Amino acid sequence: MARLKNRLFLVTHPSGFFGSLDFGWRSVDVGLLVSDLSKEFEVNVVSITEIRNVDLAVDDVVLYSSSNDSAIRQFYKDVLFTIEPNCRLLPRYELLMAHENKGFQELIKVDNGIDGLAGKYLFDLDDLGRPMPFVFKTTGGAGSSGVALVESEKDLKRVWKRHFRPTLSRRIITFIRTLRMGQADKAMYGYRHKGFNPFVAQDFIPGLEGDFKVLAFGDRIFVLKRSVRPGDFRASGSGLFQFHTEPDVAVLDFAKHVFEKLDSPYLSLDVAKDSNGVCKLIEFQAIHFGPYTLLRSPGFFSHDRGQWHFVAGKARLESEMARSISRFMLKDHCAQAPL
Repeated sequence: MARLKNRLFLVTHPSGFFGSLDFGWRSVDVGLLVSDLSKEFEVNVVSITEIRNVDLAVDDVVLYSSSNDSAIRQFYKDVLFTIEPNCRLLPRYELLMAHENKGFQELIKVDNGIDGLAGKYLFDLDDLGRPMPFVFKTTGGAGSSGVALVESEKDLKRVWKRHFRPTLSRRIITFIRTLRMGQADKAMYGYRHKGFNPFVAQDFIPGLEGDFKVLAFGDRIFVLKRSVRPGDFRASGSGLFQFHTEPDVAVLDFAKHVFEKLDSPYLSLDVAKDSNGVCKLIEFQAIHFGPYTLLRSPGFFSHDRGQWHFVAGKARLESEMARSISRFMLKDHCAQAPL
């Protein structure tokens, strides 16, 4: 592989963190990542608090991560938005917007024509207007947190109490302030303080026995099958995991399709397969996702000459990241090169 001419700026937290490893608070080995990336790029490590002071060129690549902490994540969004016109963000900014934001993911799925579980992205529970059952999801939260199956009015009431009901103090204030208001003002004030929370209402697949966690790193795909817990409908976080060496062609073909659509060096996908064998995208992440599937897998799947093959061997996260980034940039460079 020819060495790429781009300068690469690896952006970390001020503490030097670049996530994530097994847990959200553990950093990848930045030294190893830089060592591997230096084979193809001129690499510079810079803090997110200092990146705006760098004289960036349009061919420069700014490689960044994110955080499960909403305050840090917002800081990254603000800073990277201001430098995006001056460089090449990797992954692209839209995928940062989708991190820990299931609502924005729904918008991206629709805009890219990806076959996902149909969902509505709303902020007012009264605007739902869809039949039950459905899966309720808050826009943030990892794993199965903030996820509930709504099958009845009782379930819907439970969701309202937990995620939309105003606090007692807010309800008292609203009652007092609207005592002397006319009907029009009372209605407007009541709406303003009724209780909002962005959420996704997604199709429910009955009888689903599990789903697939798929990590795509360039042309290498790692797959983990996750089974649902007894009496539950969620596979994420169940701990009932299995690795297989025989290719599930439907899942792999679907993952390859989504990976190409979303145009990222690496991607984490939650994929469901219904009783007809049709795959649906539940959620995705391109930044700061858990690498458990890659680290624990006995190997990966590769597509060659129209067929999927399993390649045995343990993978190292930093090497796979560097390889995927280099491959992504080389592919892009070749696509833009004049004939």
